[in-house]
Amino acid sequence: MAYGEAEPAPSKYTFGDTEAATERLVTLADVFSRSSSRFISRNMQDVSRHAVDLGCGPGHSTHLLASASGAAHVVGFERSEAFLALAGPTSTHRVRFEAADVTRPLLTDYRADIIHSRFLLSHLPDTAGMVDLWLSQLARGGRLLVYEVDRVITDDPILQTYQRAVTSLLAHNGQQLEVGPVLAEIVPPAGVRVLTNQIALVAPTPERIGRMFYLNMLVWGSDEIVRATVSEDALTVLRRELVAMMRGLRDRRAVWQIRQLALERVS
Repeated sequence: MAYGEAEPAPSKYTFGDTEAATERLVTLADVFSRSSSRFISRNMQDVSRHAVDLGCGPGHSTHLLASASGAAHVVGFERSEAFLALAGPTSTHRVRFEAADVTRPLLTDYRADIIHSRFLLSHLPDTAGMVDLWLSQLARGGRLLVYEVDRVITDDPILQTYQRAVTSLLAHNGQQLEVGPVLAEIVPPAGVRVLTNQIALVAPTPERIGRMFYLNMLVWGSDEIVRATVSEDALTVLRRELVAMMRGLRDRRAVWQIRQLALERVS
């Protein structure tokens, strides 16, 4: 697919923008910050003027991008009014936030040196098309940095129940949690080269896993798609066990395989 050929696609953020969703993103930012920061810093240009953070939520990833990249100007694009209301007051002389639909061309006055996307493509229906669209927004020498779930590895039956519920809900919305394997197979268009295509491992504590999963369940736990996939009894047990994990009473483990993809526009 050539630059600019991606068609905008409707999308829904399955995990919501409620208070519980916001609290989950605080924990998520903490869990993945070190891995994310290393990925960004290792794939930076010597000098970056304009950096863009796509689907920035309440702004955690945007500030991380600003810190790790050193870019002079960093803008976080977000569709949710609730998240923008939280992100806006955290703006600085280098960091600002704008309302935007990231499935459409965003940049009219300039092209970006860095475009960053973390845990966003799993909520969009056309992975390859979105990557192609975002590449078209880069300046020559600009880099697209994508950080997504490749696989969540666990042999724990409670955590597997959670994964089954999330997977079914995303699939109903035309989305895919473990989008990393799709990214691994992407063939970049002419004029683009692959800088990094690798796996990083992140192993959160049981307390953090429990908190992320429980807060997410508060958003979609009563959804009819979930209830058609997982029995009410199993959902009740899942909620109870996630609360116990949050309190440090259960030693349930999972490891996130993260796909880190960096592409550079060379012409």
